[in-house]
Amino acid sequence: MHWKSLEQRQEYYQNWRDNNREKRRKYQKEYYLRHREVIQEKYRLYCLAHKKECAASQKVRYAIKRGKMERKPCDICGEEKSQGHHFDYRKALVVQFLCASCHKKWHLTEGVLQKLAWG
Repeated sequence: MHWKSLEQRQEYYQNWRDNNREKRRKYQKEYYLRHREVIQEKYRLYCLAHKKECAASQKVRYAIKRGKMERKPCDICGEEKSQGHHFDYRKALVVQFLCASCHKKWHLTEGVLQKLAWG
């Protein structure tokens, strides 16, 4: 399919994703079950290379599980399903809750600007 602009292509795929959530979830679950060992090994290797990040995420998951912290909707768009975003991994329980989409956008915009500013 030929796209007139990047925005047109992004809008098409965003609409498709929004209209096919259940289909995508089913496919993702099946994919995970088929490739579980490879995915878990990649995550293990990632955690070996990024110990601070994984430790901070684990602390947030544990705090939520134990009721010490409440998972909140996305601070930007209000989506119920959210992820904890750390500004400083040394402060593991200080997070901003963002949905996957807003979290990705943050890293593509603010995160890049922050890295440029702080080196």
